[in-house]
Amino acid sequence: MLSLKKNNILLISLIIITLASCSKDRERTQNIASAITHTAENLHITGLSYLVCHHDKVVDSHFQNENQALSIQDYNSIENNFSGPILLNMMIKEFLINEHLKLKEIIPSLRTDSITARDLIFVKSDQTSPWLNKRELLNSIIGKTINFKRGKHADLLSVFKNRTLKLEKKPTITSVLKNAFSVSNYFNKNFIEYSYRDTAIKNIIPTWYTRNLSGFFGWNVFKFQKETILWASFDLKDKTVLFIKSLDRDLFISIAYNKVDIFRTDFLHKRDMLQSPFALTVLKTLFIPREINDINYSQGLNEIERAFAKAKGLPSYIFLTRELLAYARFQEYSGNKKKARSLYNLYDRCLDHSPSFSYLHSSPIAEINYVPDNQNIVVPFEIDRDTILEFFGAGQMMMKDDYIANPENYDHIQIYLNKNIPPQDIRYEDLHLFQYNYGLKTVSGMKDKQLTDSSYLNPEIRFVFSDPKENIYVLETRIPWLAIGFDPLKKKKIGANLFIGDSDLEENYRKSMISWVVRSNEYWNDASKYGQIMLSDKTGRTDSLRNYCLKTNKAPLIDGLSDKVWDRASFSPIIIPYIGKSTAFDSSARFKTLYDKEYIYFLIEVTDNCKNKAGILTLDKCWITDSRNGEIIWKMQGNVTNFMPSFFVNDKINIKKGSYQLHYRSDKGHSFEGFYGPVPPFGLYGAQIYKLSSNHY
Repeated sequence: MLSLKKNNILLISLIIITLASCSKDRERTQNIASAITHTAENLHITGLSYLVCHHDKVVDSHFQNENQALSIQDYNSIENNFSGPILLNMMIKEFLINEHLKLKEIIPSLRTDSITARDLIFVKSDQTSPWLNKRELLNSIIGKTINFKRGKHADLLSVFKNRTLKLEKKPTITSVLKNAFSVSNYFNKNFIEYSYRDTAIKNIIPTWYTRNLSGFFGWNVFKFQKETILWASFDLKDKTVLFIKSLDRDLFISIAYNKVDIFRTDFLHKRDMLQSPFALTVLKTLFIPREINDINYSQGLNEIERAFAKAKGLPSYIFLTRELLAYARFQEYSGNKKKARSLYNLYDRCLDHSPSFSYLHSSPIAEINYVPDNQNIVVPFEIDRDTILEFFGAGQMMMKDDYIANPENYDHIQIYLNKNIPPQDIRYEDLHLFQYNYGLKTVSGMKDKQLTDSSYLNPEIRFVFSDPKENIYVLETRIPWLAIGFDPLKKKKIGANLFIGDSDLEENYRKSMISWVVRSNEYWNDASKYGQIMLSDKTGRTDSLRNYCLKTNKAPLIDGLSDKVWDRASFSPIIIPYIGKSTAFDSSARFKTLYDKEYIYFLIEVTDNCKNKAGILTLDKCWITDSRNGEIIWKMQGNVTNFMPSFFVNDKINIKKGSYQLHYRSDKGHSFEGFYGPVPPFGLYGAQIYKLSSNHY
């Protein structure tokens, strides 16, 4: 009896929880519908129709100009975008089409043979091949690859839409909104168990299915707070149609309205869901408490700013700032320049005076934003003439450490000096190493019996790194003769070799090493193989084994710059491969030397396409490659900020005419999908590149 009572109590509790959940879902969808209407009224957007659906039911709807006709081409284009991938996936599962079928076999004019049938269903973030119209490809591969017994091709997609999906046939806005929901609902019931990795596990965290995808069954992918939001937008002749789908909440929303350029998702040649005020309205309702997200833009600026202050620091703060930007653009679009200027200035303050604010009305050359976990994104771009680009980027890094267990794995310069040269007796104890890591403030070297670690504590050793160009760093240093037991008054030759260690994308992994004299089949510490630094009053003929070190009466100022005192000295190249492979652009160097009675001076210039400061590990990587050869021409460096583990970079890049690719690779754990530390500032988590104009110098 007691057990029965417990079961009844449990059943009643479950019913109450279920009813409460249903009530909450009902309230949320009603809030979305009213918020959509409210947004349209505030921004004077006309011709509004919408459909809000939860599970498999229409919760709220509004249709204006219900019978407004669309062209058959536009009508089919939108429907095929969602129904085509579903049918194609069915045909692959039923072995009617090979998922690895190359699309070039279907359309010979396609300029690539790397895209497969499956790529039309699951569009990977690093897919950069030039596509024809995706919906045309879907029609071609579905309609032209299946031969029936009579030898005729059937319009399988039309049959699928009419008989299986049972879509309405009227080419109107209302039919488009309703039909899109029918397709979405069919997908939920039949295909959510399929991932692009062919797992048969049903309904396992829908977000997982979209890992490293930019397209999913005809939808764009947007991830936030561990949820996946799918979206798609189409601009018709005078209408914009926006679709939003939440896999995690089983929510579907379709909105149509009279087109306004500044509210298009592709405004300024971007592909940005957050440029649509209706998308922002939906996201605000889903992710921000109502007492925070309901901001009245008709009130004074002080009141608006106080409302923003309540939400600052929240991950969803970006939705509010983008809504503020939409209202500023609306005021400018409406001719109210004074009000627009005030809202733009408020937007700037709310984003803590973002360095990219001056590009607010400019189209980026390339952009990757709202980066989630585990992404590998590639965006191609073209440069029509030699120019300067301005880069803005943000990502995750590990804390910088001034002490590093293995500094030789980072970008570094090693100077080996031995006071004796052949045929004199070469002794290992006479060999001295001075290692300078790019970005570190200390010099390390070989173990000294009198020191507790390998760091040189001699205050007479001074050095400075400088960065004259984005792909060059310079080391200027002085080393006292006493540190190596050498007397320049008695001897005029010293044994030496210089190594340049280079890491690229992985900052603490030494990819290659180049040498001045010692070759790859020789030991690094065999001083008998070293070159000679010749102390002289005048320059001589420099070759691959000799460097003339000129006497100077005026000591160079150790500031990392090539002062006039260096003009007399000649460079010696450092280009011999010692470990790994490298090109001249990837890693090459040259050096000069001077001396006086107390010091020997080095000026070393290193060309490095990925300059990595020692101790800074970026967990999110961003870089640019040349499309012709895949060579990295630039990499985003990390830096220490007040909002660790995030960092922000603003850099200028000299670039030549050509074709390039912007890459961004994120790890798991801290991203736009979910931040475990402070939310990054400026509304950017990813990368933006603009062409630098005279207004931005």
